Amino acid sequence: MNRLPYLILITGLVFISCSGFQKVDTEKIKTITLSDLSSDYRLFDNEIQSEGIIVHIPKGSALPFDVQLDIPVALFNQGNNTLVFTRDIYLYMDKSTFLISDDKNRWTRIDDMETLKKMFKVEEGSLSISFKAEKGRQPRIVFSIKTR
Repeated sequence: MNRLPYLILITGLVFISCSGFQKVDTEKIKTITLSDLSSDYRLFDNEIQSEGIIVHIPKGSALPFDVQLDIPVALFNQGNNTLVFTRDIYLYMDKSTFLISDDKNRWTRIDDMETLKKMFKVEEGSLSISFKAEKGRQPRIVFSIKTR
């Protein structure tokens, strides 16, 4: 099943939703793990269509990470990027919502930076883009996001 319409809808609705912590009635919603999805990807489409789904990403899990960049001056040539999670994370998704939680009790939108900072106890962060040319290595652009 084509997931593009869901992603477009979720992305659009994420930006118009309210901010702050939100409640999700987790007792009524099926929770699956990454390994469940790896063995049967149809679980994702089926549950999104019904009551929504909670995906549990256990600490230590490695998840492929796609970056998409298409701007007038460049395209991103996708490599083998992987996120390795340093704590348990839960993602709640239904036809119109995409939320994240670290404890399955407090939920927030993925784009609500103020609430994400409270949830993950982040004091400050930085984003930097630099250009490097070093002996013995190809010139490169370094994109860095850090928090503390």
